[in-house]
Formats: sequence, structure tokens, C-alpha cells
Amino acid sequence: MPRRRLLASAAALAGGAAAMAAFPAGAGAASSPAPGGGRGGVVDVTDHGAVGDGVTIDTAAIQAAVDEAAARGGIVRFPPGHYRLVTPGIRITRPVQLQGVGWEATGVQPGAGESAAVPGGSWLFCDDPTSPVITVAAAPGAAAPSGVIIRDLAVRQAQPAGSGVFPEPVARAGFVPADSPFAVSIGPGCTDVVVERLFLLNVTRGISVGLSGGPATGRVTLRGIWGQPLNEGITFDNCQDVVRLEDVHFFPYWKVGPVADWQLEHGTAITLRRVDNPQLQGVFCYGFATGLLLATSPAGSPHKVKVTGGDFDKCRVGIRVTVPADPAGPHTFANVTVQGPRRDDAAAIDIVGTGVRTAFANLAITHHGGSAVRVAGPGCLLLADMLFVDDVDLTGRGAAVISAVGGAVARIGAQRDITVKGSGPETEGDVHLA
Repeated sequence: MPRRRLLASAAALAGGAAAMAAFPAGAGAASSPAPGGGRGGVVDVTDHGAVGDGVTIDTAAIQAAVDEAAARGGIVRFPPGHYRLVTPGIRITRPVQLQGVGWEATGVQPGAGESAAVPGGSWLFCDDPTSPVITVAAAPGAAAPSGVIIRDLAVRQAQPAGSGVFPEPVARAGFVPADSPFAVSIGPGCTDVVVERLFLLNVTRGISVGLSGGPATGRVTLRGIWGQPLNEGITFDNCQDVVRLEDVHFFPYWKVGPVADWQLEHGTAITLRRVDNPQLQGVFCYGFATGLLLATSPAGSPHKVKVTGGDFDKCRVGIRVTVPADPAGPHTFANVTVQGPRRDDAAAIDIVGTGVRTAFANLAITHHGGSAVRVAGPGCLLLADMLFVDDVDLTGRGAAVISAVGGAVARIGAQRDITVKGSGPETEGDVHLA
């Protein structure tokens, strides 16, 4: 089955007239009335001179549209086009809404008649490796914004192996992505921010929420986030109010081969650091070194993590927890699956710390190469009910299906089904099977 690929503007790879030839007249954005003309609170980016042809740098024009809309409280509209951005990207310092029209995806068979094309939709194209795409943050001397909404936009980035344009360079062995900042950054103190229906085709880093320290961030909702972020997908830190992450689909939309190999060695799909009561639902992550990571930062550790519906496919580790005890309560996970890859002895569920308490209900682990569940560290407790382990190959790996060591305890409910391929012990350490 051909893998999904997205065709983006030919201008990302070609310059001058050759690039412009890929964009028929009017294909990027139609002519619009003068600023403020006849649309109430809606400001079209083309009103301020944005072209959307993938070649013209539209940063200043888009920023002017954002500033106009923010001054009166309104919507910034992105007609179909490919809007090229450079440093500093788009900066949002007051309540405003960025509104695209979505994006068009095209399935192709790699190597079979690929050609440059211009998909419909609203695309932000960043070919400056030092630049973010969108930053939500306080202006100097002002309060951080609240009530910002970003929706129905797609982002692509210039990488050593192209930017989603066909034909594009073949990714060679040893591929390393551009060392770029997060494409979307929601800064300290920002609250009541919504990002929904956002496509991150091939960014090195996707979305950060409250990552920079300073005043706490909170009440942020990310919903409908797709793409192939290569190094870090979504990271939360210093968020001291409820955050919600819903309907995530990270998949190799852009490239497999050496790109996917690098991602499998280095990539983390979702990272939770200091975040209070995060609620994750409907998360799918494919081909990362770690699917979901709970870790500690100078701001602290996550509290009361709740995951409902998570599928970590071809991830070396599905869920990794490396945090201290949480006095606010255990971290809970329901309806979670982890599949492969059968390549090393990394545990599918890996809990390491001191006094960490986790609870799993309806957990399925298949085609893995190491322990299905490993919990290690004094006072750590893992509860799992309705556990299904199938086709886990422990031959010669020195690992058990369920391991609780270093003072940790694992309690596994009676409703379980465990099948080991080849040899290998079912349990190791202080494991209690009901």
C-alpha cells in the first residue's frame, strides 16, 4: 500500500522563474480589498501584501495582519497558499485567531511518477532553520495573552532531505534533521489557548507549551494534531493548570528510510514535564524512540497524568516514566497498546523512579523485543488489570515479561493473557499475579 505523502509547493526546491512556474497566477491567494474593508473583524493576510506563492517572504505582511486583527480583536484569515516565513516568524502577543482553510493531502507511490504540485490549503513554509513559525508570548512589559486560537493550518520545514516537494532529494544514510526550534511555541503565562486541526508535515520540533520557564502556563487545549515531527513532537512544561491533548496522529507522512531510522533512535512524540492534571485522549504515535515520556525539569514533574486511548506503534518504548513520587495521586492509563519493534531489550512500559505509582487498565503489548512491563526503584508501584501480552520475544535478551526490581512492586490482575515467543521468564522480582 502506498504510504501517505503530501505534495507541497515546488518553490521550496526551485528558485526564480522555475519555482514561480509551479504556481499559476492566482493559485496562492486572490486579490483582496484594502485593510479593514467590509469584513468586520476578519483581516485577510493578503490585505497586507502576503502573496502565498512559496517564494515571496510573507513574514512582515502576515505580522501586519496579525497586529491589525489583535488591535481590535479579530480573525486573521489565510486563503489557500504557501506562505514563506523567516525569522522571527509570526508573533502573537494579544488575543487573536489565526484561521486557515485546512490542507490537501495527496497519496503517491514513492518513485512512481512523482512530480511537483501545489496542494490546496493554507500552508506556512519555514526555510529558516533558526526561526519558529508561530510564537504566542507576552510583549515586553505586558501581560501574556489569553484566548488565542490557531486552527486549520499546515506547516512544513526545509530539511536536508527536502521539504515535502516532489521530486525532492533522497534521504541518505546518516540523515540528521535541521536543529530548529519548536514550530509553535506557547510561552510563559499564556492561558486559555486552543490549537486545533494543525498539520506538522516534517518539522524537527512540533509544539511547546510553557517550555521557557517564567510565569506558569495553563488551560491549553491541543486538538487534532497530525504530522511527522522528527525529534520532539509536543512538550509541556511549567503548566500549572489543566491541559488537554486530544486526537494526535503522528505517522511517517513525509519520509521513511533514513529519516524514519533517525526518528526511531532519537525522537520523542510527547513529553510531559511540570504539568498539573494533564488529560490525554486518542493519541497515536508511530516510529519513535519513546512514545510518551514523563520526566522532570527545573519547574518540577507531572502531576496526576491521565491517558485514555493511546496506541504506540513501532516505538522502542511506548511509555517511559522517570519522575519522583507524586503526592497528588497516581498516574493512570486506560486502553493503551504498544506494538514492537522487536529490535532490542527496551521495555514497552518502562517505569523508573522513587515512589512512582501507576495504574493501567486494558493494556495490550505485542511484537516487542524486551520486557512488556518494567518497573524499577524503591517504593514504585504498578497496578495492571486486563493485561494482554502476545508474541513478545525474549530469547537471549535476559529480560522477563514483567519485571519489578530495585524495591519496586508490580501487581497484575487475574484477567490477563501472556504469550511468550521462544524462551524467557514470565516474571522477575517482586511481581504478584492474582
